Amino acid sequence: MKSLLRPVFILGISVFLTLVMGCASTKINPNHSMIAKLGQASEVYFIRPMTERPQGMGDNVIQVDVDEEPLLFIQKGRYFGVPLRPGNMDIQIRTIARVGHASEFKELVRKDRFRFEPGVRHYILLKVVDGEFRGLSYAPVEISEERALELLPRLKPEGPLAKQLYRPGNKKK
Repeated sequence: MKSLLRPVFILGISVFLTLVMGCASTKINPNHSMIAKLGQASEVYFIRPMTERPQGMGDNVIQVDVDEEPLLFIQKGRYFGVPLRPGNMDIQIRTIARVGHASEFKELVRKDRFRFEPGVRHYILLKVVDGEFRGLSYAPVEISEERALELLPRLKPEGPLAKQLYRPGNKKK
């Protein structure tokens, strides 16, 4: 009986998350413990580009955690700027994917450690990792400002910090 309940539970959670997150827009947890005031912070931009083709569940909103605490839910084709406290932090990306030959729903987590410097802009690309039968997931990868500025014109800015960011063709403030 226990072996039957687990897949039903995972399916129920997956359907709930798909319904809630699939229709949701990009959202931030404004009470996150690592959010700082701009003058004392690192500007961290999370970039989630469009995929080259529809990815099914991989197109749903994904969750970004900082130090094991949910920070952001972000749609594809968006970027979001957040002022974070300087220091070392673990960034974790959580997705629900269909995994294996039986297409079971499973939460996939990719994590990496980053060091954010005060007064510096950091760009974290949420890079697609195609695991074939292991499911589609996303990995956090720091990219250069030059690379970020190539991606941003094709994406929608979310949040006040992202909307103020210099973009090619705009005058720098």
